[in-house]
Amino acid sequence: MTLNVVIGGDALQGPLTGIGYYSKCLSQELISADDIELSGVFSNGLLGSRDYENLLKTFDSEDFDHSSYNRKSSIIIPLVRSNQILYRLIKRYRHYKVSSALNSLKDKNTVYHEPNFIPYSYKGPTVITVHDLSYIRYPQTHPKTRIDYMTRYLPQAVNEAGAIMVDSEFVKNEMLDLEFVKEPGRIHVAHLGCDTGFKVRGAEESELLDVLARYGLNYRSYILAVGTIEPRKNLERLVAAYMALPKEIADSNPLVLVGGQGWKSGSLMELVNKVELPHRVIFTGYIPKQHLRVLTSGALLFCYPSLYEGFGLPVLEAMSSGTPVVTSNTSSLAEVAGDGALLVDPKDVDAINNGLEQVIRNTSLQQMLIDNGLVQASKFSWQKCAAATRTVYKALS
Repeated sequence: MTLNVVIGGDALQGPLTGIGYYSKCLSQELISADDIELSGVFSNGLLGSRDYENLLKTFDSEDFDHSSYNRKSSIIIPLVRSNQILYRLIKRYRHYKVSSALNSLKDKNTVYHEPNFIPYSYKGPTVITVHDLSYIRYPQTHPKTRIDYMTRYLPQAVNEAGAIMVDSEFVKNEMLDLEFVKEPGRIHVAHLGCDTGFKVRGAEESELLDVLARYGLNYRSYILAVGTIEPRKNLERLVAAYMALPKEIADSNPLVLVGGQGWKSGSLMELVNKVELPHRVIFTGYIPKQHLRVLTSGALLFCYPSLYEGFGLPVLEAMSSGTPVVTSNTSSLAEVAGDGALLVDPKDVDAINNGLEQVIRNTSLQQMLIDNGLVQASKFSWQKCAAATRTVYKALS
C-alpha cells in the first residue's frame, strides 16, 4: 500500500545549509521508495511528486546559480530578522498560505512532515523534526526574533505532533531533560547520512587539482572549517587558535572558512583583519556542493569547534572524505565522531590550538584519525535515515 507524504519545503528556498540539506537528502531517498508518494508544500502551494523530484534535482545541477542564492540571502535574511514586525507578518502570511494548501488535500490520511521544527496547521497526521535546542542552551547565538518565535511555538508543536524526529540521541535526551516531552516513545532518532560525493580522493585527481587551483590552495596544505558565519559555530575562537599556531605551520597552511553570511559576524571580521602573515584566513562564502566535497577531501585537517550541534553533519562529511577531524567534545559531536576525531573543549582557545598543532605535527595521529573516521562514517547513511523515518510515517498513518 502506497503512503502519501507531503514534506515542508521552506528550507529549500535558500542556500542549502543544514536543514535544507537534510530536507533534500531525506526527500531524495523517500522518493526512491516504492511505498511512498512524496510531494512538497511551499508558501505558494503544493508541488506534486514529479515536480518536487525535479526541483530536488536542480540543487545538484552544475548550472544552479549558488552565487545568486548567496546574494539574496545575505541581503534579505538579516533585514527580516532585524525587524520583528516584518518577521511576524511574513510568518503569519506563510502560515495561512501553507495551512490552506495542506488542508485542501483530498486524502486526509496524508502524513505531513515538517523538517524545520514548527509545522503549519494541518488536520491530518503530522511529524516534525527537532534538530536541536540551541535557542535554549545558547540563546546568545541566535537573533531575538528567532528565540521569540521558537519559545512561543515549539512547545505547542511538540505537544501536538503525532511523532517527533530527532537527529541524535543527544537531542532526544535534551528534550526529555527539558521536559519538552514526557513520553520517550514519542521521540524517534534517525541519524543523518552523508552523500557519496564525500569520499577519499587521490592527490593527483584532475578534479581535485582544478578545484584547489580555483581557490588558490594546495593539497593537504590548508585547515578547513565549514558552517554559516554565525556565533554558534565558534569561529572567533578558531581564528584565535589559528593565529597562535607557530609561523612555520601557518606559512604553508592557511585557514579556509567556507559558508554563507549568517548574523553577528562583525567581531569575527575585526579579528580576521588583525591576522598577519604568514597566517592567512580565506573566506570563500557559500560554494557549490561539489566544490565543498573536493575541498573537504583535500584539506590537511578539518576543524569544527561548534558550541552546540544537534548532529554536526560537516564532521561526518570530513570523516567520509578521509580527512583528520578536530571537533568539540560537547553536544552531539562526540556521538557522531566516535573515535574518528580528536575532541577538544570548544570554549578553550588553547585547547583548540593544541588540537590543531597536535594533528598537524603528528602524522601517525593523522593516519589513525583517517582510518577511524572512515570506519565511523560507514555507520551512517541517508538510506538508514529514510528507513527510520518511513517506519514512523507508517506507524502514524
